[in-house]
Amino acid sequence: MTSPQRVPEPTTIVASTGDVYTWGHGWVSEPSTRNNTLLPWVDRSFIKHKIKSVSGAFDVVAVLTDPGEVLVWGLDGVTLDSVASTLRVVRVSCGGEFLALLTDAHEIWMCGDNTFGQLGHSDVNFQATPRQANGLAGKRVSMVACGYSHTAALTAAGDLYTWGRGIEGQLGHGKTKLEMTARFVRELMEQPVKAVACGANHTAAILLSGRILTWGEGSLGQLGHGIRVTSQLLPKQVEVKDGKVDVPLAGVAAGWGHTVVLSEDGRVWTWGFGKSGQLGTGEAGFSYLPQLVSALSGVPIKTVVCGSHFTVAAEENGNMYSWGSGEEGRLGLGDAQNRSAPTPITTIQDLGVNMFAFSDSRCLCVVPTRLTEIVPSKGPVTGGTQIELRGVGIYDCWIMVQFRNPPSKHKVVRGKYLAKKGAVRVDVPELDHIPRSGCVSVEVTLDDGATYTANGLTFAIYPPPKLTSITPRYRPLKGTVPLTLTGDGFTKHPEATIRLELVGGEPDPMDDLVVPAVFKSAGKGSYLCNSPEVSKAGDYVVELSFNGQNYTEDGNVVTYYADPSVSAVSPTCGVCNRPTELLIQGSGFVDFDGACRVRFATVEKQTLVKGKVLSPTQISVIAPVSSPGPCNIEVALNGINFTESGMRYIYYDEVKLSALSPGLGPASGGTEVALTGTGFVKVSSIKLSVLPSSHVDPPTTPATTGKPDAKAEAAKAEAAAAAAAALAERGPPQPIYVSGAVGATGNEIIFTIPPKQEFAPNNTALIALSLDGTNYFEDTLDFTYYNEPSYNDVKPNKLPAGKEASATIGGTGIFNSPAAKVLITGAPGGDLTVPGNYNEIKGGAEIQFTVPVAAVEAAGEIQVSVSMNGQQFSEKKSSITVVAGKK
Repeated sequence: MTSPQRVPEPTTIVASTGDVYTWGHGWVSEPSTRNNTLLPWVDRSFIKHKIKSVSGAFDVVAVLTDPGEVLVWGLDGVTLDSVASTLRVVRVSCGGEFLALLTDAHEIWMCGDNTFGQLGHSDVNFQATPRQANGLAGKRVSMVACGYSHTAALTAAGDLYTWGRGIEGQLGHGKTKLEMTARFVRELMEQPVKAVACGANHTAAILLSGRILTWGEGSLGQLGHGIRVTSQLLPKQVEVKDGKVDVPLAGVAAGWGHTVVLSEDGRVWTWGFGKSGQLGTGEAGFSYLPQLVSALSGVPIKTVVCGSHFTVAAEENGNMYSWGSGEEGRLGLGDAQNRSAPTPITTIQDLGVNMFAFSDSRCLCVVPTRLTEIVPSKGPVTGGTQIELRGVGIYDCWIMVQFRNPPSKHKVVRGKYLAKKGAVRVDVPELDHIPRSGCVSVEVTLDDGATYTANGLTFAIYPPPKLTSITPRYRPLKGTVPLTLTGDGFTKHPEATIRLELVGGEPDPMDDLVVPAVFKSAGKGSYLCNSPEVSKAGDYVVELSFNGQNYTEDGNVVTYYADPSVSAVSPTCGVCNRPTELLIQGSGFVDFDGACRVRFATVEKQTLVKGKVLSPTQISVIAPVSSPGPCNIEVALNGINFTESGMRYIYYDEVKLSALSPGLGPASGGTEVALTGTGFVKVSSIKLSVLPSSHVDPPTTPATTGKPDAKAEAAKAEAAAAAAAALAERGPPQPIYVSGAVGATGNEIIFTIPPKQEFAPNNTALIALSLDGTNYFEDTLDFTYYNEPSYNDVKPNKLPAGKEASATIGGTGIFNSPAAKVLITGAPGGDLTVPGNYNEIKGGAEIQFTVPVAAVEAAGEIQVSVSMNGQQFSEKKSSITVVAGKK
């Protein structure tokens, strides 16, 4: 139940303030007030106690405070009220139902159950108050270990004494009887012992040579001798090896039926009873020989301790691992489950635990008062910085903070406890006793100045800086604007910030008016920062701080203005090779000392041009010469921050439209047309306007010969008048807009013709082009709609195979179109397209075409269909049967 580290000389033990974490079951008496918890938590009932040492075993836990008060749980019938006044106790050890107190005089005083003489009082009487153990007169005792009913004491010379129950041989004297006074273990003469641990009924000792000896009860394998023995009466060596090499040991701990040792290089071996997983090997069972706890390989373990059926290992930094029986929450892992492998106690990880004690139901550890951080970590030598001292083991009391610059004088001020943060707040005094730059150490005391921490944290000081100028002096409300701050006494500080304060008003509470600043140059130097967005326009005082708290007060101002917006630019496009005067329209335009700039942003480059603010809604600017293409026009009133959205402006060469191919298509639309010309620009905003011609075509009348027919002429005039009246009633035709894209060659624009409008007065549509999607060029081209003809069957409908032949397709509505084509499908070599020729015949017209040999190479059937524009073919297909020729 003891730590494997040899106990230092009692007079060297230093008590410490801090937090006491407790967990487990049975914390029902003062100073604790709660009964059970599965995780470590700060037990506030220990506040203001300076802890000197802690101990635990079986069901007993003891805490030794400064100036010597002993607090104990799990032990009834003893009275320790006078201990602090009569004995100078430096260490407490717990047994089954008794205590051993080690004093600064190296004496052992004991109390509690004495059924087996374990108190060393030469009797077996219960002892309610501490009384000195016999048989150790003149011995300089440095360590005490207690079993359930026996005791072992180690002197500074390495001599081991035991007494109490010896029935299982646990005293090591070669006999199975009680010893009621301390007796030297003669078997270890001239074998100095450096550490001892007592299990329930067995004992283990590590020699100065690093070897380990065990004796006593071995029925559970706890002796590690490789066999099951009822009792081992004399010390016997345990072979702890790494391969064939003996492992030198540094420490030992013992549970009810298992033993744990720690090697000098921080490795852990276990043996004995492991049904609850207390051996840490990943399995539950017995082991009669030492086994390495491989799960801790690479972890620098410095201490091991045992409960009856669980084990704890700790690193030098206080991080702890537990395994074994989890009953009563003793493992501190948040549940009552057993663990067969070491598991970190994460709740207290990285807190710097320096003392701990474990009984079968109650567990505790001590986190000493320690500072880990000072925020902010620097301030002006003139003082006034309000700092937070953060750390662990800090609680509400009379807190004093010391600022020292050895070997100079020091200043001490009172600190205020921050309950929610567990930290200390203090105002740094004027540090006039030290140079104007440098560092001072900062330490804290929670015991009226008796003991200060010694964490080595420092607070840096510097002369107050002076801010002399800021550029630029104007910026919009939104967006990021870099500011350059120049002044005197500037030095590099990564924590530097700037703060803005609205002049003559209250800023929006949602605005973040503090931003980081980056050091640029020293002396008459500068800092750079990205000034923040704000919600309210106006003048803002800008202040600089090296520590985020103490700001300059030099009155430098930056003016925030409402973000301007651009709504239009006129004209919207222009020839690329000559300057064009533009008028930008919008809102929020203000002249700031002629700083206005207009940015013309193309794909290739960005050009800044000085703009002239004419009014709050107008800016004039000369568009610079540029290459053909679109650009975005943006405005910056301060010459730096441009509007997020601008207006589109198009640079172009002289645009000329040449032709449409095809220039006609069915009234149902869908014709894909290529508009050819020059000066086109590849932009995504190309639009085409399809506008029906406003000319009214007269109705068609049958052709007549001889004298004019007066009635026919009258009917024609009447129909024309009716059409004109209908057009007047409906109003002029409206264009349909479609998108286009520049083709691969760059000299054509591809688009799709929409259907003919229902009330279009004729079959002609005017095609106009816009490169910016809004402004259309005056040049137009004509596109002709036609009604889809009705086609008859092809003639002839039978052709001999292997011979070129002529064929015709007649019908109604056929007209003369140079673009007419005939599609032949089903040919052996694949589909074919051949020219179609218009031919007038009596009573109508027909399309003549040649059926090539490739279409009639073999007998079968082919189909033909007609397109008047060479692109959109009739849905009707006529069949031609190809007949094999006679041999």
